[in-house]
Amino acid sequence: MKTILITTLLFIISINLFSQNQIVNLDATTHNTSGQYCGYWFYDSGTSSANYGNNQDYWITLQGNVAPNTHVRISFANFDVAADDTLYIYDGPSTASPLLSKHNNNFNPLINGNSMVQASLSNASGSLTVRLKTNGSNTGAGWNATILCGQMCQSIVPQLDFANCSPTPHLENGFMYMDICQGETLTFSALANASVFPENDILYHQDASNCVFHWIFGDGQTADGQTVTHSYAIVGGYNVFLSITDNHGCVSTQQFYIRVRIASEHIVTVNPPSDLCTGDSLFISATADPTSIIVTTSNTSLTQTEQYNTVTYIPDGPNCPQQCYGTPVTFTNFPPGSTIQAASDISEICINMEHSFAGDLSFRIICPNGQSVVLDSYDNSGGSYLGQAADQDCGACTANPPGCQQGTGWTYCWSEIYPTQGLLNNLDAGTSPIPATDQLAHTNYIQPQNPLTGLVGCPLNGTWSIEICDNWGIDDGWVFWWSLTLQNQALLSGW
Repeated sequence: MKTILITTLLFIISINLFSQNQIVNLDATTHNTSGQYCGYWFYDSGTSSANYGNNQDYWITLQGNVAPNTHVRISFANFDVAADDTLYIYDGPSTASPLLSKHNNNFNPLINGNSMVQASLSNASGSLTVRLKTNGSNTGAGWNATILCGQMCQSIVPQLDFANCSPTPHLENGFMYMDICQGETLTFSALANASVFPENDILYHQDASNCVFHWIFGDGQTADGQTVTHSYAIVGGYNVFLSITDNHGCVSTQQFYIRVRIASEHIVTVNPPSDLCTGDSLFISATADPTSIIVTTSNTSLTQTEQYNTVTYIPDGPNCPQQCYGTPVTFTNFPPGSTIQAASDISEICINMEHSFAGDLSFRIICPNGQSVVLDSYDNSGGSYLGQAADQDCGACTANPPGCQQGTGWTYCWSEIYPTQGLLNNLDAGTSPIPATDQLAHTNYIQPQNPLTGLVGCPLNGTWSIEICDNWGIDDGWVFWWSLTLQNQALLSGW
């Protein structure tokens, strides 16, 4: 905890409390360079707002982090490279390394949900070299991607076990669906065979017994297990995501999800028939004729949760070159053009973290087009813990400082839908640790300091980011994961 000595001083300090998220662009300034960009947003030379240029031939080497996070992964959120231009990705530290993949609009990395390209098992350096070659005519918007660093991993390809799912999934318009009525229970089951672990036993063994099967149900709830059950209280449409983590901490890179449609109990009216006698026959015709049966159904909404789960130290104080923690999550499965229309479209913003002085921190949520809302501002007071903090004052500025102990993270969520315990700037002067949010019971949420209506107009699809700034150089903490749950409450035609 802090011990504050008060001395009469008169001084003026000018600092930028909210730094931008870290970004690296492939352009003339980064051409033929290399560096560690773990957690950065990655763009072409047009950045996030313009097309890349003609007659370019730029490349950059993306290096891994310290062990165990040595291998680079690139996760694409958006991709538009003209068919006569090409993005090359080499499996190593130079353009002389083996070609891992090449992409343009004829070979889009987002097709079939394979949004991630990663350094291979045989790549000892863990680096990826990215090269864009363009001609003198057409251009495109380029790409929006996230650079991640993880362990050397064997591939994991999540797949459903259709025989053990209930109801049985079916294919419709290119998507897998499970349809059920409100309140009924669904059973989700995953395979764990050679098709799921295609590189099994090259470095280590993978099977169902040493892997975690993590299901995100899209309604704010999750479950772990090869086979799980779930029921939905609210009528709507949900994307259910499955990720698999093996005993080396390696996570499936191929995105897998199934669409679930929950129908309300249909309101059925049958006009009474005329008098019947024993032995008479009654024929019921299910048509749109108002004299027969009338069925009324409900509209559908779509809910999706994305999570960033790499444990990261929060830079301790304004003297760090990068003062703020900032990491992204990317949404790709809402209908094209969907936007935030009301504050209730942001179901919850959750962080699992620990810190030994909550009053040091400020929090901001940033949407794909740059709009943002400050969830909690720096108030330089309030010494309550967030989670069970280690309270050791490492004073570091790097993402994973050596010898800096981690405490135990508790989950805290902001929402304007669920009951809240108040503003964080009030809670940080009360009970310590600040009570955690219960996402299952939907209690102890935190009230955003500024209305979430400030995000109206934001695209649902794209890369969102959380920003946490530590504005005092004493006391510190860690983020273990954060997640964002969004919903499109408009009627989803064709979903």
